[in-house]
Parts: sequence; structure tokens; C-alpha cells
Amino acid sequence: LGCFFEKGAVVQMDHFTAFRWFYSSAMKGYPPAQCKVGQCFEYGVGVQYNPVTAVDWYQKSVDSGYSQGMYHLGFCYSTGLGVDQPDIEKALELYERASEKGNAAAQNNLAYFYKKGYGVRQNMTMAIRLYRAAAQQGKRFVEPFLLTPSYMVCFILGYPAAQYNLAYCYEKGLGVIEDSQDAVRYYKLSAGYGYTAAQYNLGVCYYFGTGVDQNMEEAVMWYRVAADKGYAPAQCNLGLCYENGHGIQQDFAEATYWYKQAADRGDAAAYYYLGFCYFSGLGVEKNTEEAVKYYKLSAARNYPPAHNNLGFSYFNGIGVPKNYNLAVKHYKIAADQGYAPALYNMGYCHEHGYGVGKKLNLVLRYYRLAAENGNEKAKKELAKYQ
Repeated sequence: LGCFFEKGAVVQMDHFTAFRWFYSSAMKGYPPAQCKVGQCFEYGVGVQYNPVTAVDWYQKSVDSGYSQGMYHLGFCYSTGLGVDQPDIEKALELYERASEKGNAAAQNNLAYFYKKGYGVRQNMTMAIRLYRAAAQQGKRFVEPFLLTPSYMVCFILGYPAAQYNLAYCYEKGLGVIEDSQDAVRYYKLSAGYGYTAAQYNLGVCYYFGTGVDQNMEEAVMWYRVAADKGYAPAQCNLGLCYENGHGIQQDFAEATYWYKQAADRGDAAAYYYLGFCYFSGLGVEKNTEEAVKYYKLSAARNYPPAHNNLGFSYFNGIGVPKNYNLAVKHYKIAADQGYAPALYNMGYCHEHGYGVGKKLNLVLRYYRLAAENGNEKAKKELAKYQ
């Protein structure tokens, strides 16, 4: 009955009433209810937030052998929530016990421990095994998960976070042979179950044609699904699609809107693109001071293109007073991260003595590095020295 009130199924959603029913059942020793009461205290839903009391209730369910309680208590020990201090050993023990009982959430977190080497020797083979166990749990069935009038997904009701993590491992070749098609397969499973990061990554795969035929319209659809949930990288990429007319009609105002949505969530790339919009007057009134403001916000998060554009602003006195020393400072930060335009700009500054001494060896070094990274201007400059 508590679950009905918690989910708003059949009855009106009411977390306070849900908690009362959970508590009543928990007091009678029912482990799932004890775990639910712990969750209510952990998140402050239907009752005042109290992580210490949450831990007590999780422990009660663990004492009865309830795997979900083991997972939640393991999380508390791994983060230090409601306990004196984090205890990775205790968390590991609880995750292992829950994993042995087939708890998908615990298998996913235990896999992460093996992936990163937290409390155990790093072991990608074990991590993959656990991710796969969690990802493939459940029975196979067809679910009409409608995203567009023609799009339906058939997927396994597994643990979507594990499906996402397994997809990422296949995409990057972590613990398995790199396989972009398998990556897309698991991203689809996770995305179909509503996992936001997977929906975004699936959009990226469609955008670049990684593991799937390139389809800009499909990319935009997945970006929008994730963006509507407030996922900043998807909002930024959706803005890029609107700015460039990829998969959707070009609309600078709409691009700026999505950049702002992502920037409000602190996305470094979005700050940069929003700065560029103000610099160029795309979708907003041109305002170079505002552009510099957003470049600085992006550069503070160490985004190389923002450092380069901030350097350009200082070099030319656009939106800020001209200052070659600051220009070189920002060019170098971006260049040190291999950003080709900044490598070219560092070569140019050393060639002409702007903010640095004229040094031919550095001129050639930076131009060569920029050229190797595909910068056409650097290739032309190098030709002068051959």
C-alpha cells in the first residue's frame, strides 16, 4: 500500500502517507519495508531527512538478508553518509554480499570499484563481468517505448546504469575489445529504459556515425530527450545542431536558448559557445564584453577553445583592454592541451615577439605541432621555413 501512495498508482501520490505504511510494515519486521523507511530518511521524503536513522533501518534489512538493503548500506559506507567516516572495506563487503544475491545495483557499483581499484586490485575483467551481469538481468520483452511516432524499442529489462557503463567500456575498449556496434546496442538498451546519459551518448553515436549509420535527425531526437531532462551536455549539443543546421532547421535564437540552459548548469562548452554567440551576434545582440565574460567562465573550467578565444580577445583588445602578456598566457594554456588554433597562435606570437621573445625554435615547434593537428595556417607558415 505504501508503494501505491509513493508512486501515485491507483491513489493520489502522497509521500507522507506512503511513509506511514512503510513504517508500519517495517515495525513488523518486513525487510523491504525496512529498506524503504531507510530510503525515506536518506532522502527526506515523507519524513525529516536523517541519514543516521537511514543507516539504522538499512542495517535492520541487512540483518534479515535483504540485498537491496545491503546495496544502500554499502553506498552509505562508500560515501560516509550517516556513518562516522567512509569505509571502503565495509562498502565492498556489502556490495559483494548483495551481488552474490543478484542485486543489479550492487553489481554495478562493485564493477566500478574493480574498474577504479577502490578497495580491491584493479581488475577490468571482473568489472566487465559484473557490468554484464547487471546489464542482462531480467526477461526479454517488447516494450512500446514511444519517442517518435515510428520509434519503438525492444530491450532487456536489466539495470540501465550497468547497460550504460558496459556500453562505455565497449566504446572505449576498457576491459573488452573496442566494439562501437556493441556500445550502441547497450546504449540503446539503457536509453530505452530512460537513462539520460545513455540517451545523450546514443545521440553522439548517431551524430558521428559511430557504430551506427550517421543520422543527424536521430541524433537531434536523442539530444532533445536528454536535454528536456536538464542534461547539460545534451542541451549544449542540441544548441550546436540548431546553430549549424544539423538534423534540424538552422535557428540561432534557439541555439542560444539551449546554450543558456546548459550554461546555467555550469557546462564549460556551453559557456564557450554562448560567448561566441555574443561575440558574433548569433541569436543575440552582439556584445563583446558579454562574450569575454562567458569565455572567462569557460576558461575557469579549463576548456581549451575558451582559453584560445580569450587570448584572441586580449591580443586584439576586443571586449577587454589589449594585453599581449595575457593573450599569450591563455594561448599557452590551450596549446599545452594540444588545441591546434592555440598552437598556431603561440607560434605566431613567438615569430613576431608579441608578449614573448622571438625564438625561432619555438616558432617551428608550435607551427609543427599545430600542422600535425590539422591547422592549415600553420602548414602555410611552415612552408616559409623550408
